[in-house]
Amino acid sequence: MNIDNRFWDTHFPMVRIFDFDAEQAIIYESKANFIFLISKTDLALLESYLKNPENGGVPAGMKKIFGDMRACGLFREGAWEKMFDTSEKNLDELIKYNAESIFMRKFVLEITQDCNFRCSYCSNTLEKTFRHHQKRHMPLSVAKASADMYFRLYTDFLGKVPEQYRKAFVSHFPPTLGFYGGEPTLNWKVLTQAADYYKSLPWEEHGVDRSKLSLTVNSNLSHISEEMLRFLVDNDAQLFASLDGPASEHDKCRVDVAGQPTFERAYRNLLKIKDFDKEYFEHKVLILAVEADEYDRKLTHEFLDSLGCQVNYLSMTRYDCFVNMPEERIKYIETHREELIDAEYSNYIKNPQKSIADYTFATSLRTDRPSYENTANLLPTCPVGKDNIMVDVEGNLHICHKTDGSFVLGNVESGLDDEALRSFYLKLAQLSNSSDCRICWAFRKCGLCSATKLKGGSFVNPTEPECEYIRKSAEISFESLIRIYRSNPDFLKQLKAYVDDPGSYKGIVDINKMEWEKL
Repeated sequence: MNIDNRFWDTHFPMVRIFDFDAEQAIIYESKANFIFLISKTDLALLESYLKNPENGGVPAGMKKIFGDMRACGLFREGAWEKMFDTSEKNLDELIKYNAESIFMRKFVLEITQDCNFRCSYCSNTLEKTFRHHQKRHMPLSVAKASADMYFRLYTDFLGKVPEQYRKAFVSHFPPTLGFYGGEPTLNWKVLTQAADYYKSLPWEEHGVDRSKLSLTVNSNLSHISEEMLRFLVDNDAQLFASLDGPASEHDKCRVDVAGQPTFERAYRNLLKIKDFDKEYFEHKVLILAVEADEYDRKLTHEFLDSLGCQVNYLSMTRYDCFVNMPEERIKYIETHREELIDAEYSNYIKNPQKSIADYTFATSLRTDRPSYENTANLLPTCPVGKDNIMVDVEGNLHICHKTDGSFVLGNVESGLDDEALRSFYLKLAQLSNSSDCRICWAFRKCGLCSATKLKGGSFVNPTEPECEYIRKSAEISFESLIRIYRSNPDFLKQLKAYVDDPGSYKGIVDINKMEWEKL
């Protein structure tokens, strides 16, 4: 029996059915985020019951089981009533809770808006009104005020951690100041002065060993001097380096201001780092490779994977759209479905420890005691202004480095503005309460965060073709998960152990949900 979703699409669009094997199917009920295995014989009975609960020809025992499931909230027709409660009371409670409970995982300084590259897919290249490439550098006074703000945020949270676990907490979540751009090396003097100031703050008074202080620096590898190398190595700074593959691919998108290729420069400087300190290169350099549509992915992976440092492949996002050429991508998924699932499964078999990170969404799936409410109370965002902050060159606060810079949440001098936070949440919730979102079974797997939806001070949703591509991609993720689970029934347990290990996975840190003994 092949899975036919037409009945479900018509009457229960928030439910998705997947093949498990010849005899069984997987039901995903997205409203309850509930997933379970069912025989295909019982699936046919369930469809009959839902079409006619009283006279569907379903045996009494199964009718009771299906009735109990509906009583728990499963299989309710139609969409969510709303995705998020936009009442002032709910918004204020959310803002207050986040302020008291959420740890700042990422604090980044936009040390400059200047850049000597004009990569064709970069949002700062495409954007002309708000955050874009221009010769504006962060002054040292703003950089110091930013470091002061981060120091307060970190030490205030650390003070809430039970004393016996503080040392372990600092070890797992060390203070980390990031430098972003533009191209950060174009404001190198202020970057190094800000780093020195950050390290000079009285961390020891709060039980933080200075050796635990961490730095991150992003760079396009256009210029790496001996001084820069010494700074990076001496500070054991994490270097996020942009390189998209060999010259034949990299130079298709990553060009300089004059439109000239940049691979030769970037690759030469990458090797300079390796020659300077091989151990640093292997452990502290992470290549961020954008997988642009123009690239031959086989060539890029073969080249980058052979470099000897860490590599992270990023899907391409553009300022002017969420999904490039969605109709073509949908057709590709439809015609290469099994190949895509085979590739995901092959990646898992080759490197299970690396591949497991792609399936963390499964840890939130419920397999017992389903429940349902008319309001999802879900928003496509991290805790705004509490989990992640980017400080721009003027000292304004933004949700993160992905922002277009059009929605200011406060300033380093005055802090976060609750009115701005309330407005941010309200506008985002109003968009999420649209009928398109409320009827989408894959809303929990959408992957489009608030920063990427922010356009010119407001939020926008994807077009219908973009949404359909997102749903098709979610199907591939679920079917790949099923394939892995069939071969390894312990996979979900292993996945939970991975997510529960703060040394492996660092998700949002909520002080009320911390299992301190696992640190």
